[in-house]
Order: sequence, then C-alpha cells, then structure tokens
Amino acid sequence: MTQNDTTHSESAGGIVINPIGQVLIVNQHGRSWSLPKGHIEANEDPLSAARREIHEESGLTHLQLIRPLGQYSRYKIGLDQQDDKSEYKTMHFFLFSTPEFRLCPKDPENPDAQWHSPKDIAQRLTHPKDQEFYTQIQQDEPLLNQAPPQSPFVMLISTAPDQKCAETLAQHITESKWAACTQIHGPITSIYHWDNQIQKDSEWRLIIKTKYTHIARIETYLDQAHPYETPQLILVPIPSGSADYLSWLTQSLAP
Repeated sequence: MTQNDTTHSESAGGIVINPIGQVLIVNQHGRSWSLPKGHIEANEDPLSAARREIHEESGLTHLQLIRPLGQYSRYKIGLDQQDDKSEYKTMHFFLFSTPEFRLCPKDPENPDAQWHSPKDIAQRLTHPKDQEFYTQIQQDEPLLNQAPPQSPFVMLISTAPDQKCAETLAQHITESKWAACTQIHGPITSIYHWDNQIQKDSEWRLIIKTKYTHIARIETYLDQAHPYETPQLILVPIPSGSADYLSWLTQSLAP
C-alpha cells in the first residue's frame, strides 16, 4: 500500500476519571482496548466530538472538562491487532472528571467499558502509541497519580415513595450483599422542582452502607426497580470507623 492509498481522519476522545480516581477504557469491536474516542463528524468541534464519543462508548453523561491534552497520530488498529495503513488518524484528547460510576455502552461496536487504576491503564491499551501517549500524560498529571481512598466504604442515600417500596428495595439490595446494612427513615417531607413546578411529597429515606465497587450494581438495580423516573442516589464517603465496624462491613459485603 502506498502513501496515496492512506486516508487521513480526525478523531477526538478523552481520559475520564471517576470519583475514586479510576480511569475509563473501552473495548473496540471486541478485539482491542483503547481510551474512548471516535471520528469527528461534520460541523463538530473536537471537544463536542469527545463528549459524544465518550457517551456512546460508555454511557457516561456528566463530564467535567479539566483541560485539553493535545493530540497525537497513529494508524488504526487492524483485525490482526497490527497497524492498518489504510487509515491514519489524528486524535485530539481531553481530560475529564465524572461523578458517575455505572458504565452502559450505547455503541454496539464498543461492547464493553471498564474502570481501572491509573497505574494499570497503559498496560491494558492495545496500541503502543496509545500506551506512549497515556504514559506521558500520566507523568505530568497529578489527578492520575493521586492515592485511592483510604477507605473502600461509602453510604448511598436514596428515597422511596412509601415504606413498603423502601423495604422492598432495601431487602433486595441487602440480600444480594451489595449492602451490609440499609437503614430506612421516614416519613420525611420533600419539596422539589418537577415539571417546572414546586412539588411536595412524603418520602422514605434509604441509607445504603456499601463499598465503591458495588455502586454501579445498586444504581442499575434502582434504575430498573424504582418507581421514580429519576431515583435519588447521593454518595457520601465513609472515611473511617472502628476496627470492629469496618471488619463487619467487609464480612457482610460480596467481594
């Protein structure tokens, strides 16, 4: 293949960091792993393309731009995991943070997305140029070198419309060992915005004691089983506790 046979394309993507410092990688065509990215469409700027591609490949919606990361170029990855010289890609990257944990890819060509520790990302990327780019960014970016939370435990706060619903949700979450304990408080009064109006309802509060690795499972379950269109789910870290209590949390939760 000659240089004249090679097409040139522009792509955009991001390094995305979640609340506990993990970084997102995505699986492409079930064969290779990369940072989330994709082609820039007509009349689309690189930042908008990066946001769209990250959403399509991971399901993440809330992305906070930290800074641009520059660009680099390489050939696309072929079926044999080697360079496919039919396409030479210039890729624009941005650093984002997100408050979300749950990953739900929308693009059937990118069937899987995962969170991993920043120090493990380079070795998981398929293309050497991707590894080289990420390693250089990691060396210069404090957010990719921060220590993980000292405690793996967290409280999730949600609400339900009545006591029976709250107990049903709590029972399933706790029996599944996604929570060591789910406390129910109520009734409480909630005044909130909905449909451009101020609403007032009685609710029951759930306090779910779990760990970071179960957040996505709990969020998925609540989205499926909760009667609310937009279930509340607020994360409150548990930074410390007595040794006996922390041991009980560990023993009560699924690995």
